[in-house]
Amino acid sequence: MRVLKALVILMSFLIVAGLALLVWGMATKFGKLGKTDAPVTVSPAAPVGTAGEWPADVAVALPRGATVAETAIGDGRMAVRLTLPDGAQRILVFDLATGRRVGAVDFVSGETVQ
Repeated sequence: MRVLKALVILMSFLIVAGLALLVWGMATKFGKLGKTDAPVTVSPAAPVGTAGEWPADVAVALPRGATVAETAIGDGRMAVRLTLPDGAQRILVFDLATGRRVGAVDFVSGETVQ
């Protein structure tokens, strides 16, 4: 009977340890999702007023009630996805070399835009 009791305790310990390892493995695996191995390099900010250079601070006016949902950087550009109060989406694109907005894309549901 003592051997059976020790075996049950040992098996319980192994189950708890296995579940802990499983949770740890899932947490580290899912923590790496969406991350790239390539580092993002950003040049230091130039002083304000230098022609053709990124200013020290950039202020972007968002529409009233809009929130920043996501940002992405690539190919010398930064894309900022906004969620507008009416549920529509807008993407603003900025040039990283100058800090200027180069374009915007509006996603409007229910309308045909040509």
